[in-house]
Formats: sequence, C-alpha cells, structure tokens
Amino acid sequence: LGDVSGKGVNAALLMAKTSSLFRGLGKRIDQPGELLAQINIELCETSIHGMFVTLVAGIYDPKTGLLKLVNAGNPPALLFTPEGLAREIEAGAPPLGVLEDTVFPEIVLNLGDNSLYIFSDGVTEGYTENGETLGLSGLFKTIATMPEQLTAHQRIERIVKRIRHDAQSL
Repeated sequence: LGDVSGKGVNAALLMAKTSSLFRGLGKRIDQPGELLAQINIELCETSIHGMFVTLVAGIYDPKTGLLKLVNAGNPPALLFTPEGLAREIEAGAPPLGVLEDTVFPEIVLNLGDNSLYIFSDGVTEGYTENGETLGLSGLFKTIATMPEQLTAHQRIERIVKRIRHDAQSL
C-alpha cells in the first residue's frame, strides 16, 4: 500500500515510478526490507525535493501464516485478534525518497486467525457524518465493534461507509 505526498502531475509521476520500481525490483528481491531500500535509493537520486512516498509492503506465506512486513512512514497497521485485542504496528522507517541510507526493518507477524488492517492517512483523515475526522481512535473503534462474522469485504465496506457519511448503514 503506497501513498504519495502532494497532488497533481508530479505526485502522479512519482507514484508511477514507485509502482514500476516495486514491480520490477520485486521480481528479483524477495525480502521486503531490501526491496524498499533499493526503491528508496532510486527515489532519492531522482525525486523532486520534498516529495516522498509512504509504503507498506510484505510477503505472506499461507502455509505458515507468517507475514514479513515493512512500514515506511505509513500510519500504523492494526492487528486485531478474534478476542478483540489489538496491536499497532508502527512505521519502522521514514517514507521512501527522504534519506538515501535508510534501513527498512522487517517485522514478522503470525496472522493465524487475526485480522490485519493496512490503510493510508486518507482513511483516518476522512470525515464522519458529524463532520469530524475519523482519526486513528475512530478507526480503532469502528473495527473493534464490528460483528465477528463479517467477511473482509464487508468490513472494508463498513469502514468506507463510516467516512462517507452514510450513518444509516452503520
């Protein structure tokens, strides 16, 4: 999941370049931390001053349930257990395109029956029906109060409706 700073043509070009680098380099680099380090070097060499990309990348092994995850400047990922306990997985590195010699540490998670939510600041900065931003605490509450039997798709729909002012559907 990536999010570029700014708007307009320059931001679109930076995101297109990042996406292209991710796809190309990702075919030969199978460690998310190393992949982001290589993309970061390329972006630092050529990006416009002050522009950057926040990015979360990972590799999931369905056989073991393990996920190697790297968070570069993105809001914290949220890991919820079936019992309702939650853990914030903070960014371990700054966004891409900021500091050339950055190390991007990987965190290993055992997903098991847990639910992992990865999102951009567009979600937490979205407005609710009362005109306030959802915020991290509002997203946390929205996720924690969802019925357990909802599918992943239904959960995403609930979150989107929450920031689209559709109070009747909540």
